[in-house]
Amino acid sequence: ERAKNIFAAHHRFQLSTYNRLPDGRDDMTAIHSDPQDPITGLMDPETCNVILQLHPENRSHAHHQDNVARLASSALVAGHLDPPPLLPVFSRVGLVPPVVRLVGDLSEVEASEEDSLRQQLKDAGRDTGGKLYMFEVGGGVYQDTFDKQTPLAMRDFRAAYVDQLARSQMQLIYLANTKYLDDLVAFCKAFLGVPVEEAYMYTADRAGFSVLALREGTENHWREYRFPFAREVESAEDFEAMLTTMVAEEKHARDEEDKAAGQKG
Repeated sequence: ERAKNIFAAHHRFQLSTYNRLPDGRDDMTAIHSDPQDPITGLMDPETCNVILQLHPENRSHAHHQDNVARLASSALVAGHLDPPPLLPVFSRVGLVPPVVRLVGDLSEVEASEEDSLRQQLKDAGRDTGGKLYMFEVGGGVYQDTFDKQTPLAMRDFRAAYVDQLARSQMQLIYLANTKYLDDLVAFCKAFLGVPVEEAYMYTADRAGFSVLALREGTENHWREYRFPFAREVESAEDFEAMLTTMVAEEKHARDEEDKAAGQKG
């Protein structure tokens, strides 16, 4: 589910296309891939195929078009191009954002399908007017923040639920790591019993959120901690309301603790 939601949350992807079959894993002359010139698009949550937009006037995009005319095989990566709210977090902890790499075939969209697919892009606010291509997913790999790679079972990937907060995730992470930054540290101690020196949110969804935290008394010992909500939330506003509730609960518990300590004194 996390892998699918990474693709659902992002709209810029790194595309790799081939002018011929590579002679081996180290044969980079057969591949065109430019992280500085990402491709915009939208994943279909049911099929997991991705609508992509290529602009022929862009030299890199034109290179992709030439390659696809020869060989449909391609790869698409998401998670590392659109994480501005995550960059300070992963820079601090010395890790990288989780990414998903999908492999499949890329082909130009049939004229009969173009209008409906274009409308999907417009409805999602992702239409850039480019020529439409469809990336049909065949397989993939999920790479977590600790560089562990897990092959995706495509049946499970396609069936996975797309979280209603997927497209708001970066906004929520930014909110938590600015407005609620000190509270995240307090949450670790109050709700998990783990004293930490620093904590940063890096995932947010309908069921809760995860942080990367540095435990007190350790040197560069970062760990992931999960905070499940008492109920699933339905919107970004609802998510923040849950954070506000947690802040109030943590403060109440701290006040009670201070009161008890004062009575003993």
